[in-house]
Amino acid sequence: VVYFSKPMVSRHGFLTANNQTPYVVSCLNTQDGPLVVQVPAASAKAKYFGSFVDAWDYPFTDVGPNGADQGQGGKYLFLPPGYEGEVPDGYLVFRPSTYAVYAALRPVAEPGGTLADQVTYAKQLKVYRLSEASNPPPTNFIDAYPKAWDTLPKYDISFFHDLAEAIQEEPVLERDLAMMGLLKSIGIEKGKPFEPDAKTSALLERAVDDAYAYMQDLFVNQ
Repeated sequence: VVYFSKPMVSRHGFLTANNQTPYVVSCLNTQDGPLVVQVPAASAKAKYFGSFVDAWDYPFTDVGPNGADQGQGGKYLFLPPGYEGEVPDGYLVFRPSTYAVYAALRPVAEPGGTLADQVTYAKQLKVYRLSEASNPPPTNFIDAYPKAWDTLPKYDISFFHDLAEAIQEEPVLERDLAMMGLLKSIGIEKGKPFEPDAKTSALLERAVDDAYAYMQDLFVNQ
């Protein structure tokens, strides 16, 4: 679990983050089996606010007083697509449509709570596999505040390689079948390597440059 011991500053390139609250983020994957994220109950000093999203950034549940645990804390159980195993009692059970599950949470201070209280509360989160539930190992926390971290998208050929990698790792959803047909036309296809030749790479580089210019124009002029 990655946490921030202080709010983000300019060396942290996050697309939608604010610089008022320390964040907690984690990139989880259920390909090797169900995962549990144990969220602490809201305290007098701090509470969690945020969401779990799938690989396509679709939020499927919230945490904290406005979330599934209603501020009481709880064990969020994430099952992989197509899971047919036993589902034990005592969990808040979710079946995301993708293997990847991303957490973007904020430990928000209550009146009188300090930054130190927020950070202490944040590190009460626990992550472990369902198979380890009887004796969960300690959760490893990494402080990202001292580090430079750039999560912004790159508008070059790497964008298409990243997209192709995600397509290979995740199940194809029915809602995305039309888009999969469009991706096939540029060489991105489930079950096949993405290996554009020099001509195609040059065209894709031009395309992503045009897309960036178009979005910047919308941002500035619309």
